[in-house]
Amino acid sequence: MIRGTNNFVRVTDFMTYMPITPLGRPVDGTLIERHNDAIYAPQCEGVDKYEVVQHLTQARMTFDVTDRQLTVLQALLSFYPARVISAAGKAPIIFPSNAAICERLHGMPCSTMRRHVAALIKAGFLLRRDSPNGKRYVKRAGGDHQPFGFDLSPLITRASEIATAAREAERAAEALELLRRQVSLKRRDLAALVAYGRHAHPDATNWDALEDFARLTARAVRRRLDADDLKSIDSKIDEALTEVNAALIIEPPDQMSTDDAQNEQHIQNSEKDKITEKAEPSSHQTSSLSLDVVRAQCKEIQLYSQGQLRSWQQLFNTAHVVQKMMGISPDVWDQARRCMGDATASVTIAAMLERAGDIRSPGAYLRNLTKRYEAGVFSVVPMVLALRGGEVHSCELSG
Repeated sequence: MIRGTNNFVRVTDFMTYMPITPLGRPVDGTLIERHNDAIYAPQCEGVDKYEVVQHLTQARMTFDVTDRQLTVLQALLSFYPARVISAAGKAPIIFPSNAAICERLHGMPCSTMRRHVAALIKAGFLLRRDSPNGKRYVKRAGGDHQPFGFDLSPLITRASEIATAAREAERAAEALELLRRQVSLKRRDLAALVAYGRHAHPDATNWDALEDFARLTARAVRRRLDADDLKSIDSKIDEALTEVNAALIIEPPDQMSTDDAQNEQHIQNSEKDKITEKAEPSSHQTSSLSLDVVRAQCKEIQLYSQGQLRSWQQLFNTAHVVQKMMGISPDVWDQARRCMGDATASVTIAAMLERAGDIRSPGAYLRNLTKRYEAGVFSVVPMVLALRGGEVHSCELSG
């Protein structure tokens, strides 16, 4: 019996018989299949032992292999003298003793080491080539050498499978990290928008429920969640963001066109939305008020819009936000829209904002203007034009 420092000998197939069954252990179809795969190992190219361990580390979840088992495998591979595990006509068999293996595992208990080795064999990364008494050694007879120990051939035959699993695991890890980053960014937006909405639009939606959800989500994403859990949270955050957007961003009304030219024509000609109104009860004369004039006279409202006001629709969206900031109740605003039309009500809000410091109660003021509009004694045109001279028309602030 030969016991060298490397504990490794290669032997050609025709010199010795390659045992198939392990000593004292049951035989099943899986064992036969793995043996049949191993006998074709000589036809396969060699594999870098460090690379295969790295690939197995990346794909350990795929093969249900633990980090401790991989540590044991790495220790076993250290007994193979070359970096490339090759089976060119010979079986790569190592035969270290249990004591030698545990020594390289920095004193791991023998029972623990044997349990991990059994798991590696069950996973199909090692094969037992047991001697007649089950010991690991190499037998020399004349010029022939016959080793008994652990066959590394499965690492060669499964190298392509392991590498493919490693690439898939890497892609899955990248996708998981991307999803985790996306959830984190959405959660941050949700928390910030809820804080803003609670202050700016307290009656727009149930901010308490949204704030609680944002807080619970922040706690959940601190854990190491899998892809399914993250997808579930991502879907719920999307629903919450949709609710927040609906509360903060007003959708275009059906009666207002998104085309600027059509909006101008619509406002000038529609009985509901026209800005041309009766100046006096007895006079039925009308005047046109262009968007350019509104922009020139109403500077303050443009500070609350996303860029310059380019359409009546954008003016309406901005006025809807501003009226809440001015403390006007939804009922008063809705009544003004129904009575005046969206365009006229929006221009009225813009004009009121220009002289907000002179209006003690914007809600009561808008309610009074609405009643006067119904009576035919209010027109927004002189109200806006009076802003050019730096003062509001006397009839407009008298309410």
